[in-house]
Amino acid sequence: MVRSTGLENASGQKLSARDSLLQAAGELMNERDTLDISLGEISARAQANSALVKYYFGNKHGLLLALIERDVVKSLVQLEHLVESDISPVEKMRIHIAGLINTYFRSRYLNKLLFMLLRESTPEQGQEISDRLVKPAADAQRRILEEGLAKGQFRPVDPMLFYFTVIGACDQLFTAGFALKFVFGKDELDEDVKRDLIAHTTSVLLAGIAAP
Repeated sequence: MVRSTGLENASGQKLSARDSLLQAAGELMNERDTLDISLGEISARAQANSALVKYYFGNKHGLLLALIERDVVKSLVQLEHLVESDISPVEKMRIHIAGLINTYFRSRYLNKLLFMLLRESTPEQGQEISDRLVKPAADAQRRILEEGLAKGQFRPVDPMLFYFTVIGACDQLFTAGFALKFVFGKDELDEDVKRDLIAHTTSVLLAGIAAP
């Protein structure tokens, strides 16, 4: 039997207890800008019995790993479709960078949580997480770069260095929100800031890899 709660998704549909626990964990980390949330707080926000964490996920580590998978797997499927599409490499990279920023905007804890889970995992678990949730994105970027080079649209670019450049550029605003407030005087990371960040980041990165 699927247990439901009082929580709803963006379409107004009741969430299952499992999905409510994931939504609650993500909301709390976004709102507080920290990974330091308790199972009690997650259960209270989800309006679900805390024993369901063990039932669905085994423990808190399992819950947080499931949250990462929820946030990343759908994006990876979309990215693979993008790589295989017929549009130009320049447009593929533009769409990919915008998609990354949108993902980090929705799940601002994403990189911090991923790194924490990798640190707390065994080497075998860490490799498995990386193979499923990190390497596919790096591989997709490499394939777009190679296609752009072959078509004369990109200059030769080291895929590893480009990966770290892109992730850093897309994630920094969401992991260093204090700078937004205390350095630049903006109290809220809103849709306008996100839109400007997408336009600026894609323009700078694409100019940096463009063929001479």
